[in-house]
Amino acid sequence: EPHDDQQQVSPDRYRRHGRALIGPLSRWAGQDWHLDVTEVRSQIGSGSLPLDLLPSAAVRLTPQGGNKRQRGRQLKALSARLRQLPIPVIGRIAEEALLLDCRCLEDAGPLVAQLEAGVHEP
Repeated sequence: EPHDDQQQVSPDRYRRHGRALIGPLSRWAGQDWHLDVTEVRSQIGSGSLPLDLLPSAAVRLTPQGGNKRQRGRQLKALSARLRQLPIPVIGRIAEEALLLDCRCLEDAGPLVAQLEAGVHEP
């Protein structure tokens, strides 16, 4: 759940985080993925405000090639790899892509570092 001050942050900040992640994520994920930054609406709140939405940006990872079933398996496998990182990364699968909402990221540095450290691992 975002901090109160995160509700005031411009979506431009999230787009900048997303653009900073494209290169490291692309190298880490491999050549079978197309990456871009897309606009999303993040659900926030709970209790009396469970449906409030705030503008955000996400890195979208889309598998290239294969049929729908194969792409679904690729998405689940990539999602699992991200969750197994030293600092787990949780995304959501939507519209045949994995979305990593940049609103959940205060500082891209630690994520970039762990991705770059893991580029050469299988």
